[in-house]
Amino acid sequence: MKLPKIFIPEKDLTGRVNEYLNNEEPLRKKDGLQDGLHIDPNLNQMISVLGVILRLEGKSHRTIEQYLNKFLNKSEEDGCIYVKDFFNAAEADLPENINKTMSVHFKNEYNKKVKIEIAESYLNKKLAINDYVMDYVNMVIGIDSESLGPNNTWRYRDPKTGTPKTLTINQSYMDEVENRLNLKNTGHRESFREAIRKIYGMKISTDPYYNFMDNIELVNAVTDTEIAAEMNTTGIMIGSLTSASNEDHKQAYKRVITSMINNHGYCEVCAKKTIEHFCFDK
Repeated sequence: MKLPKIFIPEKDLTGRVNEYLNNEEPLRKKDGLQDGLHIDPNLNQMISVLGVILRLEGKSHRTIEQYLNKFLNKSEEDGCIYVKDFFNAAEADLPENINKTMSVHFKNEYNKKVKIEIAESYLNKKLAINDYVMDYVNMVIGIDSESLGPNNTWRYRDPKTGTPKTLTINQSYMDEVENRLNLKNTGHRESFREAIRKIYGMKISTDPYYNFMDNIELVNAVTDTEIAAEMNTTGIMIGSLTSASNEDHKQAYKRVITSMINNHGYCEVCAKKTIEHFCFDK
């Protein structure tokens, strides 16, 4: 099984970890994978993470490829390579110190990403979380605007389309997001908001499509806030995905599976396994 060209041994990986972690180019059939085999959309990042860790532990490029090939071959089941099966195969064969580092990333970053995608699928709104994150960001920008209108309405121009939009500043919503970011006092909140404004100013001038989705902590806080607003507690969502006791639960489960397949690149096998992980194994 040929691996994607994501490891460059002669480069100093200690200065390039973020580049590798952000590699989102998926594994494809051209990389030598079995015809018809589906790849969990989260797998490429896991391979990148493990490759960086192994290089920082002194493993050669060839040894890394041998390791990864072995783990990939052990992970295939029902026509899909599911990221957690890969993680488990690696965990069973690697030293404890490597496993510990890998586990921290898997449990933190992967779990947050999965929750966002499952929540978005449950809400049945494609790119919903993206929109909610940008609503929060625009509230942060608009709340101090001198042109704030009645009932805290703020008119701004969408940088992507140039069209005017109107947003209602919801202080309670902003507070809820910031509580989930553990920003407990006014000073911390203002410092965070100022950082958001600066990032927005720097990014949007060169990339009008920048959407803050790389800020996992913020995205996670917005996701939790939306889940709470829509369904009172995350437990309601989990309950409906783990019980087929009534027709509503069955339809919710089917809706989430369908959305994960259509909007996030899963197949039925890894979608079901991902939901099981989210509900039971975190």
